[in-house]
Amino acid sequence: MSPRLFTLGYEGKDLPGFLDCLVAHGIECVLDVRENPFSRKPGFSKGPLAQALESRGIHYAHLKELGTPSPLRDQVKADGDYDAFFQAMRQHLATREEAIEQASDHIRRMTCCLLCYEQSVDACHRKVVAEAIQEQIGDRLETTHL
Repeated sequence: MSPRLFTLGYEGKDLPGFLDCLVAHGIECVLDVRENPFSRKPGFSKGPLAQALESRGIHYAHLKELGTPSPLRDQVKADGDYDAFFQAMRQHLATREEAIEQASDHIRRMTCCLLCYEQSVDACHRKVVAEAIQEQIGDRLETTHL
C-alpha cells in the first residue's frame, strides 16, 4: 500500500470535530509543523493537543524545524504575497533535510497528517512542506489536503 499524507488546518474547527475528522480519515499520526505549537484556541496547544490525540489512539510529533520562521510569517501578513512566501519557504525547507527525512520516516510507517492553523492550504506553508516530503518519498505518496 502506498504511503498516505493528509494536511489539515484547525482554523474554524473545534477540538472534537477536528479529532473526529482525523479518525474518519484513518490518521494514525499528527505531524505538527507549527514553529510555535501554541494556540489561543482551546485544546490546540502542544500539550493539550497531544493528550487529546493520544486519547483517540493518534500519535503526536512536533516538527518545529518545518515551521514558518517569524520573519516569513510577518512578511506575508504585511504584503499578502503568497507566491513570494511559498518561494521563501521552499528555500527555507531546502535547509531542513533532516526534519523532512524525519517526517518522511513517520509517513512511511503510518498514515499521517500535517497540522497547521490556516484553513486553506493555499494560504499555509503546509502546502510546501507536503511538496518537500513528496520529493523525498516520491510519486507513490498519496497527498490529500483536507
